[in-house]
Amino acid sequence: MDQTHNASEETRKLDSLPEIDAKKPALTPVGQIDDDDAESAAAYQSLMRHRAERRRKKIVRIAIAVGVIAAIGIFLGVGKLISGGGSEGGEAAIPTEFVYRDDFRESISGTGNAKPLEQVTVAADLTGEVISVDVAVGDVVFKSQQLMTIKNDSLDTDADEAWFKYKEAETAEDAAQTELNYVWGTSDDQAERDRVYIALMRARAATQAAYDAYEQAATRAHDRTVRAPIDGTVISLGGVAVGQHLGAATTPEGQGQTPSASASTGIQLADLSQMTVAIEVNEIDITKVAVGQHATVTFSALPGVESEATVTEIATLSSGGGEGGYYGGGNVTYTVTLLIENPDPQLKPGMTASARIDVQYLPGALCVSTSALMTDDGENYYLMVVDPETREAMPVTVTVLAEGSTTAAIEGAVAEGDEVQSGLSMPTAEGAEYETGGAVIF
Repeated sequence: MDQTHNASEETRKLDSLPEIDAKKPALTPVGQIDDDDAESAAAYQSLMRHRAERRRKKIVRIAIAVGVIAAIGIFLGVGKLISGGGSEGGEAAIPTEFVYRDDFRESISGTGNAKPLEQVTVAADLTGEVISVDVAVGDVVFKSQQLMTIKNDSLDTDADEAWFKYKEAETAEDAAQTELNYVWGTSDDQAERDRVYIALMRARAATQAAYDAYEQAATRAHDRTVRAPIDGTVISLGGVAVGQHLGAATTPEGQGQTPSASASTGIQLADLSQMTVAIEVNEIDITKVAVGQHATVTFSALPGVESEATVTEIATLSSGGGEGGYYGGGNVTYTVTLLIENPDPQLKPGMTASARIDVQYLPGALCVSTSALMTDDGENYYLMVVDPETREAMPVTVTVLAEGSTTAAIEGAVAEGDEVQSGLSMPTAEGAEYETGGAVIF
């Protein structure tokens, strides 16, 4: 009965729905917005765009986080493999190397040109006719050996005239001395005594000047036979040839024509038994260079030729002109001179040379890579030496004798062939890291 009652009630509700008023406006169709709702629609669309942007950024952040987590996982996995997962029995697979013996070198390089240790020029200012040239370029000569002769009779005349003037001045000096002796012995007049004294001093000065002039004239006359002032090699004749008139020529008496005269740069001699090379070293490296250091020199024109050299001089002032003393694009450099005591016979002055100075050189030193050096305080170093039987590593204190960018020379209770750990950090009991090669390895 209750069910019949409920059904009749529902029927009455449906029958009593109000009718739709045709005069009321219809609902706005989908996709069309009237003017009153335009502003609301724009705000809604802006809200949707902001939500989409936030969703995109959230996705990017999630992706980055996943990538970081994955990288950390890979890193930890590799570390685990290195520290124990990749060896039998869980032993640490730490990289190792072996102590070896070698010549330790740290070098500074530069280029320059070969030059003779000693070089002189002779007969550059002589005048007269060349009557003989007794040497050729490349000849080895000895001190006082005759090189060339020049004919110039006027040089003998000049020397004779200078000698006569000297003797005249000497006679005048003797006369002044005699007069002074007489006046000082017979007169008390101080003014007269001063006069003869001054006259004697002037006579002596004139005598000395005349003698100096005579020596110069005699030297010029003597130099007509040109001799070598040093032992060496003839590297240039300076344009000298037999029959050539050197310097300013005079017109011979009775002739109306002056023989042609030309200047000569002189015969150049050089001691090629020792050569030098000057290179430029920048201000950063110059403090490492010292007199006496060993160097090796090669030459582009002589493949296969290598000469031993020694640093003999280091410039105090920087190279180049100007107040700042700069050389080559503003880089401050200093000239370092190297001596080659036994040059190759093929080496010639001016050849381009490449030099390498050993600023640190320890022959036959015990060496390890710098990554094998470990330290707890940056001052005291040790190596983790591996026992060949137990494979356990124990610290052994070493002294670093010299250190380059990748290699160090050491001494201590280690021997050639010892196996040492290299390039990997190891946690201490306190959880700290060892330092290797001067840098902490994490």
